[in-house]
Amino acid sequence: LEAKDQEYWLVVNDLLLAQAPCPSSAPKLADAAGLPVALVEGMLQRASRLGLVVGLAERRYLLIESVDILLHVAWALAARSDDGSITVPAFRDAAGIGRKFCINVLEHFDRCGLTRRLGERRWLVERHTGTGGNSQATAIEGP
Repeated sequence: LEAKDQEYWLVVNDLLLAQAPCPSSAPKLADAAGLPVALVEGMLQRASRLGLVVGLAERRYLLIESVDILLHVAWALAARSDDGSITVPAFRDAAGIGRKFCINVLEHFDRCGLTRRLGERRWLVERHTGTGGNSQATAIEGP
């Protein structure tokens, strides 16, 4: 991060760590840090471009480390499921995050190709790298 962002990042990162793996909104983080929303929003957008956080819908952000934690939650749920799928309520309960944030995270997984959604269920997608560096995705026990 640029020098102007580093001091603010330390404060916001601490706030995100304290509530990990739950995402947070820029206004909520700004309020907790006592900083202007525009300053925090801009810094989080720059941090997102650097891969420190993931930008979700509605000005919500998630630490990159939290993505890994939540993906492990999804894998554990899928492993326990009869058909290898996960649902929003099951993911919400297992992750311990609110429904809106839960949906934001699962939609992020969908956009990234980590999950495939069919109706109210999602199946995890396993990525394989074949010869020549071509990446192929296959659903894990999904339809």
